[in-house]
Amino acid sequence: MIYAKDEKNNIVEANMAKKGRKYYCSGCHGQVILRCGKLRVSHFAHKKHACDIFSEGETLEHLRGKKLLMTWLRKEGKNPQIEAYLTSLHQRPDILCNNKAFEFQCSPISV
Repeated sequence: MIYAKDEKNNIVEANMAKKGRKYYCSGCHGQVILRCGKLRVSHFAHKKHACDIFSEGETLEHLRGKKLLMTWLRKEGKNPQIEAYLTSLHQRPDILCNNKAFEFQCSPISV
């Protein structure tokens, strides 16, 4: 996930997060790990199988794609939300904007 909450409940983007600080999942509120480096997009990760809401791992391609969609929507004057959890649906679209869900599809889909 690209966003998490800090100890003061502020939403923090992974590329702005600081190593050594504590961050928490906005879905399950469990502690997450900041992962960043030269070869990957900065992101937060759960310990394996620690959260039912944010359970799947995301590829580098998927993380980059979500950031590109966010950037494009902001340039279009929109106010997108990344990884917003829809409680009533038990779903977390990649991006939610004006009540529309956007998903960046990387894996093959059978017809």
